[in-house]
Amino acid sequence: MVQKKDKIKEEANRFMEQQKAKGDILYEKWSRNDIGCGNPSVEKNVDIREVYANSPHKGRLVARALENEEKHLESLHETVIQSTFTSTPENLLKIVKRGVANSNRPEMFTEVALDTTDDALYFIDMTHEAAYTGKEQAAGDLIFENPYNVTVGEENYKDTAGDGSASYNITCDYTPVKVNKIFILLDNKLVGYDDGAGAITVVGTDLTSGTVTYATGAIALTFAANVAASSNIRVMYHYDSEDSTNYTQYPKVSLTIAKQRFKARPMPLGYTYSQMAELTLGTQMKEDVETLLVNAVSAEHSRARDFRAIAFARQVAKTNTAYEFNCAFADEGEMAYISHAQRLLNVIDNIGGKIHDDKLRGRPTVLIAGNDATSYMRNHNQWKEDRSQPREG
Repeated sequence: MVQKKDKIKEEANRFMEQQKAKGDILYEKWSRNDIGCGNPSVEKNVDIREVYANSPHKGRLVARALENEEKHLESLHETVIQSTFTSTPENLLKIVKRGVANSNRPEMFTEVALDTTDDALYFIDMTHEAAYTGKEQAAGDLIFENPYNVTVGEENYKDTAGDGSASYNITCDYTPVKVNKIFILLDNKLVGYDDGAGAITVVGTDLTSGTVTYATGAIALTFAANVAASSNIRVMYHYDSEDSTNYTQYPKVSLTIAKQRFKARPMPLGYTYSQMAELTLGTQMKEDVETLLVNAVSAEHSRARDFRAIAFARQVAKTNTAYEFNCAFADEGEMAYISHAQRLLNVIDNIGGKIHDDKLRGRPTVLIAGNDATSYMRNHNQWKEDRSQPREG
């Protein structure tokens, strides 16, 4: 079991290192030609070396995008390129390079470069191998979404709902039960534990007495008052995992590599311009119309990439529980909208904690907001404008 898991981890790590190494190799290739480095005579022309210096991951993505576009262009005839794109292959590569370099998608999400339009992504999944009595996990549940509830290993528990009476007979599911390893909880409050000799030591005033038979797991409890139906009695215990009848009760984790097929969607970006536009721009603005159009299409390319990613993330986020922040300060008992806005960070942090508790996938690290929300956030004293995002020409 351990060797198999180690092998899967090695395969997964090897795959990720291969992806990283291939990205570095392609970066070296494209950092040695005019397309990757840009033409020094053209103002603000993006240099893949600068992109890599600021973010190695984004530099690798740019290199992979250029490589994929080059492969596609190699499959086309020159006449097809000229008639379809009315441009040169170099300009198409520039559009891809600038579009990927200016995209904010890698900063917001984890982006994995693919080699072809029909490729696969690999995920390491840790799942529960089987369901276990007394635990709330089903076979195939992901560990990070549904971890072991309270207990692990030979620990277990038995829940009994109150029925309005004061006396209860509870039998543990797995026996024999270990001595000095039994704890009685009433609504998650410790009310007793075994003394190792068959009696329950009372803690507090809720429980009056109790006994346990270790061999059979039978426990008798008497409470000081009737236990309401809304209350829960939990017996937490350790069973003898070395007993041969309990060998199948060890919680087991399956570690697998899941493969998800991915088919890229085409992202066409066509552009046209008239001879009058070229004449006007060339004579009055002293600009090369083709360069201006390449820059414009590149900007649209990066914008479309980001907007598509944000739109998809929004669809996924809407499956979470919705939380609201009431901006009407008077309704919330505040004297002014400025003072009320100072509560915003605490509310966002609390929502992040609730999402973490719900999904168990880590706290949110990036917030994406619309114009209205962004405008309101500016009222917070800690708001700082960040204009550091470099835009590659």
